[in-house]
Amino acid sequence: MPCCVAVNCANRTEKGYRMFKFPTDDDRRRQWINNLRRKFWLRNNLSYPCEIDEYTKIKRENEHLRAQLKAALSKECTENEHKMLHKQLDDLKAMLKKFLNDDQMRKLQLGHLLWSKEGIIKALKLRFALSIKGYNYLRSTGYPLPAYSTIMRRVQDFKVDFGIFDDVLQLLKFKIKMMDSTDRYCLLSYDEMVISEQVDYDKSSGKFIGFNSLGDVSNVVGTKLFLVLLRGVKNSWKQVIACHVMPKESIDVQALKEFILQCISSVEDCGFHILALSSDLDNRNRSLWTSLGINIYKFGPLVNSFMFHEHEIFAIPDVCHILKNLKSAVLKQKIYLPDAFVEYEGLPTNIVDGTYIKSLWYDEVNNGKEVRRLYHLRREDIDPTQFDKMHVGAIRFFSPKTASALEIAVKEKSLPEDALTTANFIRLIYKWFSLVSSQVRQASITLRNCDEKYIFLHRFIDTCRETVFEKHWKPLNYALVLSTLSFCDIVEFLFKNAFDFVLGHRFTQDATENIFSQIRNKEGKMPTALQCLRSIKSISVSQFVSSVARSNYCDDSDNFLLDVCKAKKILNSKKKSSTFTAAVETNIFDEIQISTFSFDEFSNTVSDYDAKNLFHLAGCATNAIMKHICEHCIAFVLRKNLSDNDFTRKAKQYTSALNYGGLKEPCLETFHLILHCDYMFKIYKEHILMYGSFTLIERLVKYVNIVFPNCCDVKTKIVKYFFNVRCYCTKNFSENSRKRKNVYREFETVKSLRTN
Repeated sequence: MPCCVAVNCANRTEKGYRMFKFPTDDDRRRQWINNLRRKFWLRNNLSYPCEIDEYTKIKRENEHLRAQLKAALSKECTENEHKMLHKQLDDLKAMLKKFLNDDQMRKLQLGHLLWSKEGIIKALKLRFALSIKGYNYLRSTGYPLPAYSTIMRRVQDFKVDFGIFDDVLQLLKFKIKMMDSTDRYCLLSYDEMVISEQVDYDKSSGKFIGFNSLGDVSNVVGTKLFLVLLRGVKNSWKQVIACHVMPKESIDVQALKEFILQCISSVEDCGFHILALSSDLDNRNRSLWTSLGINIYKFGPLVNSFMFHEHEIFAIPDVCHILKNLKSAVLKQKIYLPDAFVEYEGLPTNIVDGTYIKSLWYDEVNNGKEVRRLYHLRREDIDPTQFDKMHVGAIRFFSPKTASALEIAVKEKSLPEDALTTANFIRLIYKWFSLVSSQVRQASITLRNCDEKYIFLHRFIDTCRETVFEKHWKPLNYALVLSTLSFCDIVEFLFKNAFDFVLGHRFTQDATENIFSQIRNKEGKMPTALQCLRSIKSISVSQFVSSVARSNYCDDSDNFLLDVCKAKKILNSKKKSSTFTAAVETNIFDEIQISTFSFDEFSNTVSDYDAKNLFHLAGCATNAIMKHICEHCIAFVLRKNLSDNDFTRKAKQYTSALNYGGLKEPCLETFHLILHCDYMFKIYKEHILMYGSFTLIERLVKYVNIVFPNCCDVKTKIVKYFFNVRCYCTKNFSENSRKRKNVYREFETVKSLRTN
């Protein structure tokens, strides 16, 4: 029986193995022979290989193919998985980009980065929307935002000071390029707010804040904040452009007029068109309008505008204040309507009497009627206290609900028929106020309904001119006629300049009142002048970066704000910028001759009390500047080179008594410089209070011949520290002295009353 010809293979057919013939093809046969490891073997016809050798070969090939198949399948699965993961990653990035910009995405990845302008602007918007605490809380949750100190540092060179805000006007010059031509029509709204009668020291400007800043009188502490707001007519954008501190006494009307005209000129130089001035009805504003040539009389011509830059500017009293005063007049006195109006409306009498409303309201309340017709009126609407008069709820009073309740009461015989005149007057005022304070297009005056509205408004003007409040022509007549006439003329002008409708709400003072509310919410009911100035800076930046819906005004990224701040920072690093106040200050201190006194001269003239305090202050200055100077300068200011004499021993006593190991003793140069600073401060204290200390600091550093290292500007740091502390001490002393005087006066008053 044949057996396998493979080397060392003993398989035979008897053992159940299959045998195979060699292929007839020479090449394949030679390959078989090589595989059988018989390279030089000559076969015969009985030579066969068995099946095991072929199976092993095929098995080996199969294993190789299986490995290739597994790798191919694995590669295909990996590619599919990668595609799926990439898709998920792209989807997540798209979702994150809806509320995160590129800076915030990099912040999540890297942890630290230099924030771009877009990132800073977005952070500013969140800061103004959330307040400081809300912003810091959002950042603490892991939301990628720059630190609060970072965003404040980027806008710290944006300056706001009493007077016209030059930095704001510079920003508006850029903003106006982004506006439509119709967005440039605007009005100036101005009002005043009561502030605390207090002087504060502003470290950033080196000045005392709180004195009167409008007019010639500058040594009087102010009690009012006068604020000027620029407001758009088409879109609801707003920007504070100026403010002043005013005294309790009435300000000179001529100074106020010049300031308002300067505001108008500055705004129009930016490219805006001022249409109107909006304010309340106090005597000062009426005197201002009269000085501008605006006159409204019962008989005679009506002049409601003045010319400026070859165009008209109208005066329009705030209709919300008018409505409040009108409500008070209805409740306190009788109003006599003109006979022509009474005849046209078919009214039973010409007398408007608010007692009908009072009697009906009290009748419903006293009878315990839970479902009442005058449910919309509160007790403070009927009998307001002095505090309630500040809250304008007059729109509830002049309501169709009030008129309907009176008319139904007349039909039910619970009120006399004469009450119908009061109901008609309430409907008239409601219709007028809804039009001149409209907030939506449906209630506004439009190109389609303007003819009908003009007829109503001019009839209203004629009625108001002939209406009598207690037999006299009152400021209320003046305000009603002026506001309505100016509104008609403004609307007519705007319709000629591509407006389709006009919202009367744009001409009210609600935006100015809202700013006052923001200041009070942030700083308290009676903020100081410095607190108001800081709040106004935040509000000004917020108004600039906040977006306005459906407006081109804030569509850009507001990078220009940061560009301006950066440019100012570079400019200030080269040369300290100075305003008008600084110029006055320079003129005063330029005449000062500063000499260097020897240390022995001070030791003979300075009292022991002052020497102890000034030595301690010099040590505090040393401790404060050590964080900002190099090792060489630290070694210089910590030298113990003071001579041991009676003056220095007494000067050290206060510091030694306070010292528990952490206080620093100044070197001779520091103590000597502080003595010079105190000497100059006492001489020019009044000038520093009025004009600041920056120029005096510069001259002290320049002309006092005491040598310090130049590398870290140690001399300037010491002088600045002294003036900051010394000015704060002056401010706190004057404030506490005033409080003590008030307490003493109250004590003396109570004592005298008890004696009597």
